[in-house]
Amino acid sequence: NRRGFLERAVHMNKENPDKEALIIFADLDHLKEINDCFGHMEGDFAIEHCASIIRTCVGEQGIVGRIGGDEFVIYMCKTESKERAVTRIQALADTVKNLSFAEMNGQHVTISIGIAFAPEHGTCYMDLYKNADTALYETKQNGRDGYFLFQKQDSII
Repeated sequence: NRRGFLERAVHMNKENPDKEALIIFADLDHLKEINDCFGHMEGDFAIEHCASIIRTCVGEQGIVGRIGGDEFVIYMCKTESKERAVTRIQALADTVKNLSFAEMNGQHVTISIGIAFAPEHGTCYMDLYKNADTALYETKQNGRDGYFLFQKQDSII
């Protein structure tokens, strides 16, 4: 899926050379604990439902790939303001959080998200990919269950 996603993202980028873009990394929080406490079928159920929510949120404006067990990456040509994109991402996180599976005793699934916008966070796909991943880990370090926009670090001379 990683290679297929990369091929589609590069193609989409070439078809829309003048549009701004964003890459979003999303990671289900505590999937291992879900698997350990409730079984792998419940973990798979959580992944499938979160993937469906992500696809619905992205719609036709972007592409979604599952690049790891519980990691997703989204690439979108930006057709809306940065503020509207962030609002859409927050709605995604809230929708995932509202998932509650009876088999999990009412526990909720949460998601951590990292975001990088082009061109301010990079002009090539790999820079954006790396920066969105960096933002994701910032979200995780700040307690998970939320999102973080990549922040460029100024060089100190």
